[in-house]
Amino acid sequence: TGELKTTRGIDRESLENDVIELLVVSSSSAPPVEITVEVLDVNDNHPIFKPPAHVDVNIPESTEAGAQYFLPTATDADNATNSVSTNYSIVGGPSDKFELLVDSSPGQETLLYLVTRAKFNRENQASYSLNISATDDGQPSLTGYLSISINIQDNNDNEPAFDFTEYSAYIPENATRGAKVLTVHATDLDEGANGMVRYTINRGSDVHRLFSVDPVSGVVTLVGQLDYEEKMVHELVVEVSDTTGSSGRCVVEVQLSGVNDNSPIFQPSSLTWLVPESAPLHSEIGRLRATDYDVGDINNEVTYALSPSNDPEIRRTFVVEASSGRIILTRSLDRETIGSYDVIVTSQDSDPVLPMTSTATCSVIIKDANDNRPRFVGSMEFHVTEGYYATATNIGAMATTDDDVGANGIVTYRIVGHGGGGEVEVGIDPNSGRLSVGGRLDREQFLPDGLFRITVVATDSATHPVDRMSAVGVVNIVVDDVNDRSPVFTSPDTFLLPTRMMDDARTVVASLHAADDDAGNNGDVIYSVTSSARFTLNPNSGSLLLSGDTPATGLLEQIDVTASDKG
Repeated sequence: TGELKTTRGIDRESLENDVIELLVVSSSSAPPVEITVEVLDVNDNHPIFKPPAHVDVNIPESTEAGAQYFLPTATDADNATNSVSTNYSIVGGPSDKFELLVDSSPGQETLLYLVTRAKFNRENQASYSLNISATDDGQPSLTGYLSISINIQDNNDNEPAFDFTEYSAYIPENATRGAKVLTVHATDLDEGANGMVRYTINRGSDVHRLFSVDPVSGVVTLVGQLDYEEKMVHELVVEVSDTTGSSGRCVVEVQLSGVNDNSPIFQPSSLTWLVPESAPLHSEIGRLRATDYDVGDINNEVTYALSPSNDPEIRRTFVVEASSGRIILTRSLDRETIGSYDVIVTSQDSDPVLPMTSTATCSVIIKDANDNRPRFVGSMEFHVTEGYYATATNIGAMATTDDDVGANGIVTYRIVGHGGGGEVEVGIDPNSGRLSVGGRLDREQFLPDGLFRITVVATDSATHPVDRMSAVGVVNIVVDDVNDRSPVFTSPDTFLLPTRMMDDARTVVASLHAADDDAGNNGDVIYSVTSSARFTLNPNSGSLLLSGDTPATGLLEQIDVTASDKG
């Protein structure tokens, strides 16, 4: 029949284009026929918003009317005739707060805006929901929808406020630190960080020494020691603020209930006394006084005693009069053994049920008495090489110690005599104790020991000369030898050899001796003979021995003998 039919349904939107080109071939000898089929659009697709067809819009609470927020537009698979142009509407939600603006400038992509119509108050309503419809231009028309969640972002436009402008609390005066007094509470209608509040106590008064407030919870606690007798009512101002500094305040009145909780108070509680080391037994070294300030307390009579915590040495040295607080010395003092004492004294009221106590510490410092002589320490022997010293030459220093302190322990020196004599001059620095010598020092002048002695007096520097104490020391100054003396023969220089000895070879015929006043090797003598065929000489003993031919009777023979030291 030549009739062209479809074999299945056609979906224009699934085709690559709207035109289908066909080539029809006849079974007869007729030539093929080209046929063009144009598929016409039917409005069978709804406008759609990009899945999930929902958007969230955040709007600051401070936004003015007329603010615009971009919204996505809908798409339609149908052709332009059946597609969405500008037909958007709010179909659900507060149209008094919002409206839509469609910008369909020619040649430009259509833009959709959500426009605010009024100001917002988040504290009244924090969120809104809108339903937006997009309708195409087909006949009949089709519609798609977009849901919008609108969140009003908080603006810090509310000040924090306390639940009450005045609070009252009661607390005993003996409440311990950390005790809870009460809780204040404030709210801020803003949310999040804008609604977070912090509490502080106004520092315009001194109550912050007694009370503190937790900045987060508002719990007021005790941080100091209350005293009913000093003040019965405390008034503190608590302030609350948010993150921007907006603040409010309330007044808290704290009333105390009095209890008998005052211990006697030492005034002052710490003392320092300077006591002479020579203080006599049973003398008063000081007096303590304590007062009980409890109002109306009949048990305020105070007694005193040494604290049991004092070490035994203190309890053996001092006693305290119970009624007066006088500290009495019971044993002689020795600063060099114990230089100071920390005496702890207790005071106690006369409450028979629960007596209250307190303590005071008295530092007793012993003032030095000049009761110790200087003592020489270290070597009392000094060495100097013999020779001539044109100027005073240091040979060492004296060393002393004195157990006293201050001027009583400062030592000066002087020489009261020396056994040197001659040309020797000996001096001493009065402060450092340095010894010096000058002039000619000849060791041989101080034989047999080669030393001389000086007497040194060491005296302390007590303020009053009559109180000064001294020590006397003898100093040995050893003159070290220099080889400045030659040996001198002390034996005869002529010897007579008896006839009976002439026949005995190796016979000692004479003993030679030479003396040298020097010390050590410098004074050790050795002997030598220049030349002799008949005699030999022992170099150490000086013994002259017959060793050669017997000399003729009456012959005089001269032998040259030399004595040398080992220096």
